[in-house]
Amino acid sequence: MKQAAASPKPPDADEKSREQAYATAQAAADHSEDADRQVAAAHTSESPEQSEDRQAMDQWLRRIPDDPAGLLRRKFMLEHLRRQQQAAQRGE
Repeated sequence: MKQAAASPKPPDADEKSREQAYATAQAAADHSEDADRQVAAAHTSESPEQSEDRQAMDQWLRRIPDDPAGLLRRKFMLEHLRRQQQAAQRGE
């Protein structure tokens, strides 16, 4: 008795999701590599003074703390204080 050849299983949803995620990540990596090449090309055409200025700016920017949560807290606090002041002025 002959057995029918097993047909390949269609990919399940998880596998499709993984493939889509991989494709998206690959596209992002390709885009990032292109951007890196453009930046590198721009840096090679810089004069020594421009390069020094860029390095100084990069160093200065690295000194700034990266604290998005703190910035958001401060924004909400300032907004709260502003509304309190407005309410106090209206209440006078």
